Amino acid sequence: MARCGPCPLKIMARNKNTKQLEASIRESLSAGLTISECAEKHHVGHESIKRRVDARAALIKRFWEKASKSEGCWIYTGYKDDTGYGIACLDAKTIKAHRMAYQLTFGEIPVGLLVCHKCDNRLCVRP
Repeated sequence: MARCGPCPLKIMARNKNTKQLEASIRESLSAGLTISECAEKHHVGHESIKRRVDARAALIKRFWEKASKSEGCWIYTGYKDDTGYGIACLDAKTIKAHRMAYQLTFGEIPVGLLVCHKCDNRLCVRP
């Protein structure tokens, strides 16, 4: 029987391990470790962490470039879903743009917390 590529279970395990590593690296950097200290702690190359940090910084920059800032609402000009909410990608997940703005500004959203705006504008990403 011919094989068409690597076993899907191995790919899933590798992807899961990569996500866990990236989450752990973000946590270490947030705690104040330098890139070199982080590389030593997680047994990965300095350049590997630098690439991840640079990629995340570029993602954050692109997100905020899609926010048209004014006195009131900051209107998200990127993609919208069928319900009129802005959508963006963060850590390989599609999420609502207003939730991403909250996470970039304040950190993780506690379980059960809703991110709402007084303006009720679905495209507003002002934190």
